Amino acid sequence: MKEAVLETNQEIKKKRLDYVDTAKFLTIFLVILCHTTGGQGELIHVCYSFSLPIFFVLNGITLKIRDDEPFVIFLQRKMKSYLIPIFCLGILLIFSEMMMASLAGNPKDITYIGQMLINLIEQKRVYALWFVGALFFADVFFYSVVKLGRKKLVYCTLIALAFLGIAIFFNKFFNYTYVWNIDVSLFGVFFIFIGYLFNHQDLTRIRTFLLSKRWISLLIGIALFAIGYLISEYNYHSYGTYLEMWARQYQKYYLTLPSAVSNSLGVILICNGIRNKVFSEFGKSTIVLLAFHQVVTIPIFNNYLASGWYQSVRILGTENLNYLFYCVVSSIFSTITLLLFYYFIIYSPFAFIINRKIPQFYKDFFSKIKLKLINIFKKIKTN
Repeated sequence: MKEAVLETNQEIKKKRLDYVDTAKFLTIFLVILCHTTGGQGELIHVCYSFSLPIFFVLNGITLKIRDDEPFVIFLQRKMKSYLIPIFCLGILLIFSEMMMASLAGNPKDITYIGQMLINLIEQKRVYALWFVGALFFADVFFYSVVKLGRKKLVYCTLIALAFLGIAIFFNKFFNYTYVWNIDVSLFGVFFIFIGYLFNHQDLTRIRTFLLSKRWISLLIGIALFAIGYLISEYNYHSYGTYLEMWARQYQKYYLTLPSAVSNSLGVILICNGIRNKVFSEFGKSTIVLLAFHQVVTIPIFNNYLASGWYQSVRILGTENLNYLFYCVVSSIFSTITLLLFYYFIIYSPFAFIINRKIPQFYKDFFSKIKLKLINIFKKIKTN
């Protein structure tokens, strides 16, 4: 019996990577689509109701906080995971933005580099990568939830709710953007907790049931998403507002937060039902797709590849099917282009900038060069 349970848990862990990566890929595509439209309407408020919270939830599902791991070691691990991509991709984005501005006939002064480097260090909604900084601090904050709560569900729940209370308090009375997007991180702790709950050992039976069969995941996922969608619709059409973490817009809390949780869990379960190797593989490229779509691929498609088409549909609005079709095509272009760029990075000597191992070919190549240089210096020294 114990062996059967262990096998089931191992299968779930293997499946989890597939459905997590599938959810990441499909959600980042929706993020690109929303940024492509650049407007408001049904598509925007529905997607925004979960498109950022779900990444916190997915983070909670995969987050590892070891019992014997001191905070300093945990912090070092997270700094490596988050800060290297933030600054390496951020620098690439600065030069990409300058190049795009020059192509558009509006070149930026050389001092712009210094200004943007300061902004990267400060991290107040800088490029789409701002969200990675929010994830970093949410993970750091959540460490205290797990450690102080001693992994007990009741204690962890109370501490996570306390973080949510602090987040609402600051959003209500001190509603401005904090350095490193900590204002978003405070809300993120609550959503990470939802993912942590989903993966908690005390809830193994529930998780096993939800993930055991694809059709079960699909049906329950659709039901949860439908509930979240109805809540979001009510909030949008009754009060004219929706969840928008970038703009610090969370009203009404009692509607946006349940909607975000229900929609996020719904999408995750749906992705478990439809998961496949292609989507899960593409889900590993999320940070590259997130980083460059707004600065590079969307402007290229709008201003150069399909400028005539764009000018003819841009005034129609997101409710118009012609404009929506244009945005879908543009989003597909961004996704394919950036996937190619992602694979170029991971098979290049620069794979480290997104925390991927440098291919062995380059390691061997650099080792040979290093050895030759050492031999040359030895010969020079002996002569």
